[in-house]
Amino acid sequence: MNTTSIKILIVEDEIILAKNLEDTLIEMGYQVVGISDNAMKAIMMFFLHEPDLILMDIHLKGEVDGIQTAEKILEQKAVPIVFLTANQDPATFQRAKIEGAFGYILKPFQEREMQIVIDIAISQFEERKKIARLESMLLNSEKFNSIDTFASGIIHNINTYLTSIFIASDILKKEDALNSNYSIETALELLEKGANSIKNTIKNYNNIIENKEFEKPNLFNLKNICKEAIEICKYYSLEKKVIIKELLGNQDTCVWIGYSNFFQVIVNLIKNACDAVEKTKDAWLQISWEDLNERIVQIKVTDSGNGIPKDICDKIFEPLFTTKSIGLGLGLSSCRHILQKYGANIHIDETNKNTCFLLEIKKTNF
Repeated sequence: MNTTSIKILIVEDEIILAKNLEDTLIEMGYQVVGISDNAMKAIMMFFLHEPDLILMDIHLKGEVDGIQTAEKILEQKAVPIVFLTANQDPATFQRAKIEGAFGYILKPFQEREMQIVIDIAISQFEERKKIARLESMLLNSEKFNSIDTFASGIIHNINTYLTSIFIASDILKKEDALNSNYSIETALELLEKGANSIKNTIKNYNNIIENKEFEKPNLFNLKNICKEAIEICKYYSLEKKVIIKELLGNQDTCVWIGYSNFFQVIVNLIKNACDAVEKTKDAWLQISWEDLNERIVQIKVTDSGNGIPKDICDKIFEPLFTTKSIGLGLGLSSCRHILQKYGANIHIDETNKNTCFLLEIKKTNF
């Protein structure tokens, strides 16, 4: 991509500086598609012009700053963002470490410095897109493997629910149903329960195999998601002889995330845990959570393993890294990739005597 084809949106609250920046960029060969000094106008211009890069001042007019504006844009579409700031405060830089941030420029800046940062940001963004496409292709292959992994358990569950439906059907066929050990009301309850169970099983299975690169986030009950993930993995854990312990945490806690995306993460972690401890004595797995503060909940997925060796702790979330004899090694890499899209993260709890993965997820969209 040459400079003349690169479209840049300037978001800067000082109009004189913004105009000077526009002139500089045009002289460098870039296209400036617009200038904005506030969040609302910046978002509108972004969707109107679809720039290839945004130069975003951290301090804007109005109540919403540049970092918040960037987050709102990135919730809808990926784009490289380079932040402009005169503030070297470490706390500000920490806040600006979001998924779409590809660089920072301190004011006042030099023309050469500006061009280098823009070129690097565009280049890194294109490389990330290539890696994402490769991961997506490989992840689809992994999902086909998941279809095979959970198929026997799903068939088992559906057959179990069908049995109750057939029992209810037999009751209703009998002429003396009212005088039998089962009432018509009981038969109808069995029919409804069986049908709903099959419906939920199919829904959970779809959540595994759906290919949603970014699913719009919403508030969902954390316990309900974990229960459904455990249900889809129940037969698999029985085959591996791994006991899944009772869920621990506030039953009213909600998370701000894409439902099926997060469902895939939990299922992946359960499956990985079952694979890791299947040949150990008294193997178990537990999911628990606690509120870190009013915005963040910390989820622990712990198993009876003895932890992750320190020499691979830094590698375990890398694409294609695996300690298994078979498989693509996409599990933990894809989990982190999914979570980071929602401002969440996953890492290893090295202080735990067992193997424990910590997930930190927003409880609100603010």
